[in-house]
Parts: sequence; C-alpha cells; structure tokens
Amino acid sequence: MKKLILSLLAAGVASLVPASVAGAQSDGPSEVYVGAYINDVKDVDLASNSFSLDLYVWMRWTDPDINPVVSVDPVNPKDAWLLETPLYDEPIQLADGSYYSIIRYLGGFTTKLPVEDYPFDKQVLKVMLEESSMTSSELVFLPDTESETLANPDLVLPGWNYDKPKISVTNEPYPGNWGNTDQASGLAYSRVILELEVHRPAVTSAIKMFFPLALVLLTGVLTFYLRPSMVESKIGIAITALLTLVALQFTVMGALPSVGYLTMIEIIYAVSYMFVLFTLGISIYTVWSKRDPESPEAIRFDRKSMIGGLGGYLLLMLIVLVAYLA
Repeated sequence: MKKLILSLLAAGVASLVPASVAGAQSDGPSEVYVGAYINDVKDVDLASNSFSLDLYVWMRWTDPDINPVVSVDPVNPKDAWLLETPLYDEPIQLADGSYYSIIRYLGGFTTKLPVEDYPFDKQVLKVMLEESSMTSSELVFLPDTESETLANPDLVLPGWNYDKPKISVTNEPYPGNWGNTDQASGLAYSRVILELEVHRPAVTSAIKMFFPLALVLLTGVLTFYLRPSMVESKIGIAITALLTLVALQFTVMGALPSVGYLTMIEIIYAVSYMFVLFTLGISIYTVWSKRDPESPEAIRFDRKSMIGGLGGYLLLMLIVLVAYLA
C-alpha cells in the first residue's frame, strides 16, 4: 500500500513539471535549439576563399547540466583572432524553464568559393559551429523553428545580392580514435551550418566584364575596313589589341584564387585571343596571297573573312556561356 501511494505521488508531481523541463531529464541526448541573425557582411574575398561578418547566434535548451555557449566552437574561422562574445555572463532562464544565451561572432571565416562561372558565379557563405566536448549521443543541435533566422534588412553587400539565410544541423563523424585507446572509434559531434547565398547582379556584371572586352575586339573588326595594302597598320592594331587583352585578363584574374580548372572568363579570353590572332593572320595572308592588295578580290576576301571570323567568335562565345551557365 505504501509503494502504491508513493507511485501516485510521483506521477502527480511529474504531471506538474513543464514538458520542456521534463524533456531535459528524459533519455537521449540533450537538445539545443539554435538560430542566427546576420547583422552585417563586411566583404567577400574570392582570392582568399574567405568572408567577414558580424553574426549573432542564439541557443535555447532545457538541460540545467549543460552550457553549450561555452563548449561550441567555430569550425572554419579565418584567423585565430575571431571575436566570440557571449552577451550574457550566465545563461538566463525563460518563463517556460528553458535556458537561453546569445553569442556574437565578429571576424573572418573561410569556405570554398568556386569560381567556374565567374563573373556570373553564385557563392554560399558558410559558418559552421560544432559542439566540442559532448558527442552527438549526448548533445544535439536543432534548428529553432519558433524563431526565424534572418539577415539585417539594412544589410548591403556591394557587388552582390543575397538570399534569406538558412540554418541546418548535421552530425559530423570523425574516423578513428585519435590515439585514445579508451575511446570508441568514429565518434560524431553535432554541427550547425549557417548558409547565406550571394550572387552577382547579372546585367551589371555583364556590362563591367564584357564592355571593355567588346571595345578591344571592335578594333580587331575595324582592321578589316582598312585597305589590304595597309598591312603595317593592321598588324600594329592587332598587336595592340592582344596586349590590351593580356592586361585586361591580368586585372580580372588578380581578384580570383589560383584553381586547377579553367574558369568561364579564362575560356572567354582564350576565344578572344583566337579572334585577334585570326585578324592578324588574315591581314598577312591577304598581302602574301594576292598579287594586287588593292584589287576588288582582295577587299572582298577581307570582308568575307570578317563576317566568317566574327560569326565564329560569337558562336564560340555562345557555346561557352551555355556550357557554363546552363
């Protein structure tokens, strides 16, 4: 009879405990709900595969025996001086019994920024935070569905447009036991991934990138309107166009990282070099193959060569754009 009374009392007390607090005492890993607010993005540096931002990350949990604000670590900081500042000295307790705290991150992060489609590339800026002391069997992060992850509505990132930030969670496994024979192999830790997709304005990028290029190539087209006998002038214009293309490409590639693949802009410049060399070759061929450079036949050959060369150049450019952007 005594055991029955004690059991009834225990059941009554359990029914009075809030569900959020009771969950902290249940079996399984402690759950920590995570959200973020991107206050500012300082810059995006393709050459160093990095970006800088001002970020607030909040956490809410129910287990009184943990403090994830202390044990969470950024996975991909750019520098050791990344500023991490908890906004509260100790977690505060909310009305529902859960605990709450905020960390501010200010500094640089690294992530792989592919540039195959430059200057029409889309980049995903990633911030990764990971629990450092407890495995995923002890603590797991969960996206906070009650509070939305947002970016500052006044955020302006020069040269880029951006989409709404996204937050996700994964369990990151680490193979092996890292030399600790008392430790199980292949432990996993809970990781938070914050993503902000940025992309360049297509029209603005096209004008900035292709307008100078088009002006240089136009000079190559105009050489076909010079008389075939003016071979010195034609060669001079073609060589000047080649040197200008080299300077333009050098300027563009200076903003990009060294990669082991060909980017779209490199292919575009290669096709442009071929067109200028084509105009140079036609100028020389016209002089050496025709007895009279001033003849109507030589002039017609120049005009036909211009139409064929320009048509082939535009066709190759279209193929390159479709291949990379489709």
